Amino acid sequence: MEQRSSLRVAVNADVVVNYRSVGYIRGRIRDISPQGMYVETGRIRMPRNATVEAYLKAGSRGPRLVLNAKVVRVADDGVGLCFESTPDNFASALAALHDPAEG
Repeated sequence: MEQRSSLRVAVNADVVVNYRSVGYIRGRIRDISPQGMYVETGRIRMPRNATVEAYLKAGSRGPRLVLNAKVVRVADDGVGLCFESTPDNFASALAALHDPAEG
């Protein structure tokens, strides 16, 4: 059953996730919404309910973001994160991530 309250935007962007038990993990954002994102992490695993920080740069012109999140989904290739909060500039960052001129 779908539990999301907003649409996800498909993106292909770099992200660094800080999971204190492992350290910094490089990943790729597959999709993102105002509530969360799916991050492809390869073979690195994080348990459900783990608290993490995600660092991303929204394109060449967009802002840098630090997002506090919780792991809500664990899959073979990555994790689903739910944001605990988003900064005021999140909407502009999301637009920059989805900007075709950035591709």
